[in-house]
Amino acid sequence: MGGALGGALGGLPVDDLAELLGIDLEDPLSTVGINLITSGGPFTLLKMLGVDLGWTPSFPNSVADEINNTPYLGISLKSVLLALGLPTDGIAFEGLKATIEELTGIVLPPVTTDIADVRIPIVAGWGFGAFAAGAAYQQVVDDLPNQPGGANYTGDDNPLLGSFTILPMLLIDNPGRANGGILARAYPFFRLLGIDTVTPDTQVQSSGTSILADIPVLGDIPLFGLTPGGANLIPIKIDATAEYLPLSDFAAWPNPFTMANNVAAGLFPTYILRNQSLDTLTTVLVDQIVGQLVSDIGDYEPDPENPQLGPKLNIYVTIPANSLPLLEPTYLAVDVVNLLTGANLNNPIGTALSPVLTSLVNLGYTDVEYNATTGIYERSLDEADIPTAFGTLPADVDWGQVPGHLVNNLVTGIQKAIDDGLVSQTPVSNPIKTLLGLLGLGNTLTTGGSGLDLSSLTDALNGLTQDALNNVGTQSLAKTSFEPQGVAQTKLGADTVKLTSVVDEPVVDDGKANVDDGAKKLTTAADDAREQVDKSVKEAGERVKASAEKARERTGKAVKNAQARVNKIAEDGRKQIKSAAEGLQKGAEKAVNDVKENVKKAGDSMKPAKKTEKKTEKKDAA
Repeated sequence: MGGALGGALGGLPVDDLAELLGIDLEDPLSTVGINLITSGGPFTLLKMLGVDLGWTPSFPNSVADEINNTPYLGISLKSVLLALGLPTDGIAFEGLKATIEELTGIVLPPVTTDIADVRIPIVAGWGFGAFAAGAAYQQVVDDLPNQPGGANYTGDDNPLLGSFTILPMLLIDNPGRANGGILARAYPFFRLLGIDTVTPDTQVQSSGTSILADIPVLGDIPLFGLTPGGANLIPIKIDATAEYLPLSDFAAWPNPFTMANNVAAGLFPTYILRNQSLDTLTTVLVDQIVGQLVSDIGDYEPDPENPQLGPKLNIYVTIPANSLPLLEPTYLAVDVVNLLTGANLNNPIGTALSPVLTSLVNLGYTDVEYNATTGIYERSLDEADIPTAFGTLPADVDWGQVPGHLVNNLVTGIQKAIDDGLVSQTPVSNPIKTLLGLLGLGNTLTTGGSGLDLSSLTDALNGLTQDALNNVGTQSLAKTSFEPQGVAQTKLGADTVKLTSVVDEPVVDDGKANVDDGAKKLTTAADDAREQVDKSVKEAGERVKASAEKARERTGKAVKNAQARVNKIAEDGRKQIKSAAEGLQKGAEKAVNDVKENVKKAGDSMKPAKKTEKKTEKKDAA
């Protein structure tokens, strides 16, 4: 590709500029100080298919060597002067040089001298390749003093303003993510073995002596950790993932629902695309990136003891899931039916179970909190940078309230499934269709198969509704559209179904069209219908709320009774243990006293025997 680019530009004036800047059009990226470094499964697959995007083995040493050996683009004084339209040689240059020296006291170096060395190694890692890239960062920091301008640099071609390494790092599905990475979850165990499995945060920093150090005032001004004349590192880490992925968003404690959901996320990644729109996704990602970047720079305070440390530029991006991986098999089954038949069916099972399963799954993370508006336990997704070991429970959860909330979630989901019905009046999200469209296969599938054309079912239902309206006694044809409630709606009885009537034909009276009278009658009938529906929905909502309240009371009572029984058993156990301990103590004391008494008796019984023995010996002697 580089050769083709060079050939295409061979006859253009850009050749002269490229030669001046030292750019080789045969390999433009490397000669402008840019080095693309990729690591991980997808990039390995591309390399096997013949597409090499700078593939590097998924080892920290390999990635670090690629970064540290990336060549610099030397920006010479001549290229700067040419860019400013100033002379670079001859009498004009000598005059410019004398003028600058007279006004500022600065003597310009030779035009061939490098003003600065700049390089941009771009690192992209996926999966365990992302973990390797993150682990390589510390080796890059350790090698910074050896770079041009660094404290240990021994070369004689030190640039005037030093060297600048701009290091963008894109880590996708990183197992070393501080809060969520499956390897980071086990960091206490690995640290016992001397291995750090948490991907470190990056920080702007420099090495070497500033060329401003000897200038009064200027030498004391912090420059965000950068050292003019030294070796400078400007890393920007973007750790990106999707919610629930097993490698980078694993459960924080052994919650069986969360762990099963992690497995389902690995098996059915189509959940990431479900109910997603480009507009909302772009808004979420921009908010996360801009918000964290502004916060990193705005919260930076120079360290008086080490001014060569700058702000930490670390951005954690999490694509929120609008569907649960655990329910993805049920959604995929409906997707296939909708795709092959052209129908627009809902998924009653997924709708009914989604609220309660979402709460159960989210309770397996530390960033979960109860949303009083939706009634669901939701995640804030703002603790990705906090190292969290496996076995850590969420701190902001009142576990005594959880059973009641879960019952309410289940009732809410069932009610919504009933309200939505089998056929949706709005387009149903279909990730399979989206993927086929991206592959250019969206129009190859025919809709409506023999014996499986459920689109006719939709037409039949619509026709049935229209016939029913015609048989009421009105001769006009009215279409009623149902607007389903939002997915997150859990407040039953508060919202009402919205009905709109559209008059397709005027009312016929005695063979004459009377649009006004027909419209008035139809409007009155529609208003009455709306009032009836509103009343029915409100009463149903009140009944459901009453049932949920009773269920919560029963659940709370059951929990209290269970707790009381456990406390009673524990108290009885403590009493029994105490009684047994006292019995053992008394028994031990009695045994000790008996032993002492027996020893004493034995000693007393042996004393007379000894005296008799002595008297017998004296008698024999006589």
